[in-house]
Order: sequence, then C-alpha cells, then structure tokens
Amino acid sequence: DTQVTLLLDVNQLIERATLWLLRHSSQPIDIGKSVQEFKSGIQALSDNMDKITPKAVAERVDYRVNRYERAGIPKVLAQRAAYLLLLVSALDIIRTSNACKMSQKETAKLYFRVGEEFGLGWLRYCAEKLPTDNHWQKLAAAAMIEELYSHQRGITLRIVKSGRGKGDLLESWKKANGPVFNQAAQMLSELEMTELVDLSMLAVASRNLSTIADS
Repeated sequence: DTQVTLLLDVNQLIERATLWLLRHSSQPIDIGKSVQEFKSGIQALSDNMDKITPKAVAERVDYRVNRYERAGIPKVLAQRAAYLLLLVSALDIIRTSNACKMSQKETAKLYFRVGEEFGLGWLRYCAEKLPTDNHWQKLAAAAMIEELYSHQRGITLRIVKSGRGKGDLLESWKKANGPVFNQAAQMLSELEMTELVDLSMLAVASRNLSTIADS
C-alpha cells in the first residue's frame, strides 16, 4: 500500500509536468529545448526545496515525511517523495523567474508565500476532493486545479512587476493593494468555514483570484 502511494505521487508529478509542457510549449514541441531550459533549475529546486518553502508549508511536508517513515520508508526517500508535491510547481517557478529577471530561489520563495497568503494550496486540495463520478466531473476538477496553479504563477509575476525598490515584495504589494487583498482574505476565510466546498464556490474564488493575477 505504501509503495502504491509513492508511485501515485510520482504519477501526479509526471502528469502535471506533461500537461504543463503540452500547454505552455511552442508547437511543434522541441523536447530537447525544454530539457535545456528546465533541467538545471529543476535540479536546483529539488535539492533546496526544504530551504525555500515557508515554515507552514515545510511543517505540512514534514508531516508527510514522518508518515512515510513510520511506514518503513528510509528517511532520504521519504523526504524526496514528500517534496514531490511541491516540485510540480518547478516549471511555473522557472518560467516566472525567467520572465521577471529574478533568481529562481527568490522567485520560488515568493511563489510559495503567495500560495500560502491566498490559500491556493488549500483551494487545490478542495478541488482534488470534488466528486468525480463521471468523465466531465473529472475534467472540471482537473481544470480548476490547473486554473489555481495559473493564478499562483500570475499573482507572483504581478507582485514582482509592481515591486518598487528593495524590501519584501509581497508585503509592499499588500500595503499598496489593501482592499484587494482583504477581499481575497475574507473570501478565503468564509470558504474555510464552509462544511463542504463545491465547484461553484471554487469557481467564484478562482474568478476573484484571476482578477488579481490579470489586473
């Protein structure tokens, strides 16, 4: 059962990366060019993910590590497997880093902080738990998850581009866009108090976040 769980984690990473490349690569796809663009960055992020993620995210990953270790998985493998969940964002981080001319490490830190501040990880978790009794429901859930990843990338890029001078880019953005951020925070708080988050609620949340990413 534990081996199956680990293989499912790997499959999720492969599926996410494959779909990302299909959607965000020039056609026809030059996979060799993609390897050159992403290989070194993915390796660097993979080796330093525990140093990049916010404390709250790292604590959730450590919980997964401990669970895997209790199931008999060696610690190094348990850590590598647990961080696969975050590595699905590596392609977004690298592309965003290139677009905003900021180091991959700093881009990754901001990207994951954006995910925490706007509850994007929790919203994707809710999307993963949606009923998928038929093909269309599965497509709807997958599309929502993809949208939420896109918003995380878009908001990160927006914050970097709107940054002025030095300092904490996220905090500076929040001060300059207080009403917008407060509205998003209130919406997230209301959703977290809801017993069951359905697709319509996620759609409204996604729409709200898209206006922040695209504004």
